[in-house]
Amino acid sequence: MSETKDLMKLNETEMASPRVKSFAESASTMLKSFQNAFEDQMKELSVKEIEIDNKVKKWEETKIQMNLESERVKETVILSVGGIRFETLKNTLEKAGYFKSLFRSGFFQPRNDESFFIDRDPTNFQIIMQYLRTGVLVVDSLGTHGRESLKTDLDYFGIDLPIQYQREFFLTDTLIKLNNQAKEALMGWIDEEDLIVGERLWRASEDGFGMKEFQSRCLDKKPTLVLIQSKSGFVFGGLSFYQWISDRICRNTNDFIFSLKNPHSIPPIYFTYDKGESEDYWSKSHNKTTLKLGLHKKDGKRDIGLFTNSNGTLKEGSFDFPIAFKDTTGIGKELFTGEQSFKVEEIEIYLLESVK
Repeated sequence: MSETKDLMKLNETEMASPRVKSFAESASTMLKSFQNAFEDQMKELSVKEIEIDNKVKKWEETKIQMNLESERVKETVILSVGGIRFETLKNTLEKAGYFKSLFRSGFFQPRNDESFFIDRDPTNFQIIMQYLRTGVLVVDSLGTHGRESLKTDLDYFGIDLPIQYQREFFLTDTLIKLNNQAKEALMGWIDEEDLIVGERLWRASEDGFGMKEFQSRCLDKKPTLVLIQSKSGFVFGGLSFYQWISDRICRNTNDFIFSLKNPHSIPPIYFTYDKGESEDYWSKSHNKTTLKLGLHKKDGKRDIGLFTNSNGTLKEGSFDFPIAFKDTTGIGKELFTGEQSFKVEEIEIYLLESVK
């Protein structure tokens, strides 16, 4: 019995020795290392398994897409646009309302060479085809007249452009000199009204400065954006929700006028209608000789007024601001150009369209 106890004490003594402890710690460290390496390998296998699953799914999707493409090729359409050949898919063309209606009507039949003849500009149509295929409209190389021509063909083919392209067409179409700050402010005000800039109704420098030219293009149109540039380079105008009616004064309390560039270094600013339903004030009017934004019915004073000169053209104007619209600057009638009267460089009126 005494010998057994002595042996147990000896074993306890050996286990407690530094050498044994070092061995145990090394063994434990090695075991943890093997365990970590095993876990890392399992993680790698899991990642590889996911990658293989993804590749299999991608391949299945590719096969489906290839089958779809194979079916779609069977529905290719050959067009002769202004004598230039275009070949595309039927469902690509059906993104345009014009072709969608034609194909469904059954009256759109090919010629002997199996092509469909379209009597439109092939240069524009190439841009349109790119837009139908990719959703990207490239117009950087087009000048003002080129953009107008393209817009005409887009309308002809029943293609509605996203808002960003509508803005781009306007901002590159206008001859009124606007810096980036003015552009952003004007677009922001129009956005707030849930509107976008549409067709240009009148450009005085091209269509004529006379009242007849204005009336023939703008009567009964609403809502409209009016842009005016003075000879001194200042830019102002207004947005009107009421239609232009000959020899009548009109009121819409949502109308506003604005300054985009003025001689006082005031950032772009707009002014709201301030007279409620008062019968003495109106937001706009025009007759045979004048065009006014904001006026007092009795004394004829106006916030912004354009009037014909001795040649019958709208080349002069003046301000009595504030009349119907509220002045938040305190500068008054000299705000827009620095003087009460001004000479006209350009006038443009655009039709506005609802985005709702």
